[in-house]
Amino acid sequence: MCIKNKKEVDMDKVSVLKQVLSQEYLKQLRVSKCFLADKNGRRVLNPNAIPADLRRKLRVIEDMYGWRGFNIFAEEGYKVVFNGSCQAMAEELEENAKKYLRKDWKYIVKTVLAFDCWTCVELKEFPGVQFNSAAFDNAEKEARDIGELIEEYGSDFESDMEKVTKIVEESENRPVPSDVEILTQIYKSIKKNGLEPSTDFFSIIENFIDEEIGDPLFKAGDSVDDGSRMIEVLCVSDPEDTNCPQYFCKMVEHDNKSVWYKQLIQKEMAILRLGDIKLKFKGLSKEEKLIKKIIGANGGIINKNHITALLPEQLLKVVSPPMYSVGQIFEKEGRKSEIICVSPTLDVEGEWIYFCKNPAGKGASYEWVFESEFEKCEYKKCEYEK
Repeated sequence: MCIKNKKEVDMDKVSVLKQVLSQEYLKQLRVSKCFLADKNGRRVLNPNAIPADLRRKLRVIEDMYGWRGFNIFAEEGYKVVFNGSCQAMAEELEENAKKYLRKDWKYIVKTVLAFDCWTCVELKEFPGVQFNSAAFDNAEKEARDIGELIEEYGSDFESDMEKVTKIVEESENRPVPSDVEILTQIYKSIKKNGLEPSTDFFSIIENFIDEEIGDPLFKAGDSVDDGSRMIEVLCVSDPEDTNCPQYFCKMVEHDNKSVWYKQLIQKEMAILRLGDIKLKFKGLSKEEKLIKKIIGANGGIINKNHITALLPEQLLKVVSPPMYSVGQIFEKEGRKSEIICVSPTLDVEGEWIYFCKNPAGKGASYEWVFESEFEKCEYKKCEYEK
């Protein structure tokens, strides 16, 4: 296949091909051992967790888009440059970036594994040390030639695109299922096979919930029980600030082995309302009844693997009280945040949580902040403002 420029490639079908290959990638991750111990006992990424040809195809597709950021499907030898970002979902990855990397320095990739919500990178320069992919950009500044990339993809590019063409045609000719039909299928699947542990439950059914703006569905002090945990609303955003209500909630497992706090939006609260075991089916629409049954089949709103054990009770009794209180104002880079609610207990990470408002009148934003973040993010404490 001789292709000279991007216009000769149907990039919409390439996107579908990427989706198909990405699904296969995630399946491989689930059945593979992603971490190994090297001869020195260090925990390292498994370079063989993903078949080489699958990784190569996905890497080539990413390069076809001309994206100059980090390619999460990069192979060994890929050259990257540290962009200065140390942020990561895991504190260990943040600390590794601060300790080992230097801004604008170039490094060579050893192994990369792209999980559902984050991508872990290991460099040849630092064996056994993992980093977050957001710390890197592609060291090569020039976009690659499309014909050259297709050659790298392999001889089956044409046959793979033909398969994708069939998928697209079948999809276009297939009748669009109704919401009830889709929800019924989801319910049957979860009841039979359970939910994939890494799945974000909210993301499955949020498209079937219309409520996003309007008056708050709950007020402070309200609670729901989804069958596995009690969810209590501690604080609600001021309707004068935003027509998209924000909620600061406490979630406690029935066995009291875990407690954590979460900021939720109106749509998520609408799902929680349907999951309440006290809510009767009478008066609900067909879609709402199915969502309620799905939540029941899943054993509640949150997947078990997303829950961390609570700190031992004896530690909770000796821990220091919160350093800050409601009404205090903090400032960072000219932006002020007011504490409007403090968690009544530590969360699963052993920290106090603060629900904060950016006090700018109409259109104010809300965020939840770990106590340690006030120090890490260099917030400047201001005087009380009543």
